[in-house]
Amino acid sequence: EQTLWRALPDLIQGHPFRMRNDLSAGSYFGGRKAEDGRIDWSAGAKVIHDLVRAVAPPYPGATTTIDGDAVTIERTRLPYGQPPSMPNDDGGPALVVDSSRCVVRCGDGAWLRIVAASMADTKLDEATLAARLGNGRHRVGDAL
Repeated sequence: EQTLWRALPDLIQGHPFRMRNDLSAGSYFGGRKAEDGRIDWSAGAKVIHDLVRAVAPPYPGATTTIDGDAVTIERTRLPYGQPPSMPNDDGGPALVVDSSRCVVRCGDGAWLRIVAASMADTKLDEATLAARLGNGRHRVGDAL
């Protein structure tokens, strides 16, 4: 705020302070790559939710795999309420489909709901994704 008040009078008069960038101390941003959107399910649910929002279209999207198939996660919802029951639970990240819900347990133990995704360039809402995957537990985050 203080910097703005010092700079504002000069800006209004059309005489902004100029300083050359020292490129030897840094460089230009190289832009986003598809790899920047890869979901690391060992991260916390909030971190993953924020990643999904940050790389939403027009960027390539947040990518992962479900049972070895490439998937782009387009929208998620936080927080997820009552977690589903999981027999033979190892405590790690897992996607659970229960009826028409798709929820993922993230690395911090919190649950994240997948609201929209796309597979093979087909957009899927949560119910359609759930029907396509089938009820039960699914692997997430295999190598693409």
